[in-house]
Amino acid sequence: MKKNDYKEITIYELNLLYLELKYCRVSSATYGSYQDRGKIINEYFGNYKVKDITSSLIDDFYNYLKYDRKWSYTTKISDKIINIIMKYLYSLIKQAIFWHIIPENSISSKEHHVKLKQISKSEQFIREKNELLLNIEYKRVSEKMNMVFSNSKLF
Repeated sequence: MKKNDYKEITIYELNLLYLELKYCRVSSATYGSYQDRGKIINEYFGNYKVKDITSSLIDDFYNYLKYDRKWSYTTKISDKIINIIMKYLYSLIKQAIFWHIIPENSISSKEHHVKLKQISKSEQFIREKNELLLNIEYKRVSEKMNMVFSNSKLF
């Protein structure tokens, strides 16, 4: 998978890449909670291409979590948990912007007062300096994605 191939990935694939990125960088408990949040996001957005996600879809997802989704352990989920899930979704989107999958500031949600921040000059400098590391990361993650997709054809 080449760098430009990432432009067509789905939220499900982005979530896999993000989890791969975080695997050795966070604790096991944090990683497990990321997986749980990712499952909830994937059940709604899994087959959507990242580039097709809009702020109105994100608002619909918020409403789905708050009013429509059936939770196994309670009849109503707290706003705190919904905000944690939404924060994870925005982390995915920020990573997609960092990886140049979608353009900067392409998505924001006015209703929930969550906006993707402008990239400052210092962040731009860091982005430029990390380009070599990203290329290595793309290669490693691409190898993992190829393994996942080659195994998924068996099912």
